[in-house]
Amino acid sequence: MVPTQFGTLQPGDVRYKDIAGAFDANGNPIPDGVINDADKTIIGSTIPRYTYGLNLDLGYKGLRLSGFLQGVGKADGYLNSHYVVPLANASAVKPWQEDYWTPDNPNAALPRLSHVSTNNTQNSTFWMRDASYLRLKNIQLGYEIPASFLSKLKVSKAFIYVNGQNLFTKTKFYEGYDPEINYDASSSEGVTLGNGNFYPQVKYYTFGIDLKF
Repeated sequence: MVPTQFGTLQPGDVRYKDIAGAFDANGNPIPDGVINDADKTIIGSTIPRYTYGLNLDLGYKGLRLSGFLQGVGKADGYLNSHYVVPLANASAVKPWQEDYWTPDNPNAALPRLSHVSTNNTQNSTFWMRDASYLRLKNIQLGYEIPASFLSKLKVSKAFIYVNGQNLFTKTKFYEGYDPEINYDASSSEGVTLGNGNFYPQVKYYTFGIDLKF
């Protein structure tokens, strides 16, 4: 028997596990056929279990390569509101949300579309994602021009370089959203990272020349 869910359950809705309504003498949960606050449990943590980084600094003759990789492992989080839930807050359906349940698409990634469903928007593991990531924060390639080429220019040292920031991020988080955003401290529960209305980290490309006379 399917336990009573939130609102009026329809085909294509999220279905939650009936964990407990009470506990027996040994402290074991007893399912009661109703989904409510007694069925809530810890589902993850926004605090990374691992934090790591790697500095790279290589040189060969006049060439110089430097970089910084940074990331976290074993972190969880989800975004709320219409940024991830199709039609929530009367929003439009985004291209990546088009794989939703219909009678002709029963194995869809997302539940049926609804403006009014309270069942499908509950905090749960369904909307939670792996928020771990590996990010190339900075990389620079430069070349120090030999002094023999600079003597006629009255320049003692010249270093040309190209630099890039935030060029690469590997993550299983929601596509197009930054897994590095802060935990939503205003949320009363869950591991929400907010509603996702943050600008992603911008990629920067710079070219420069460092001259010393």
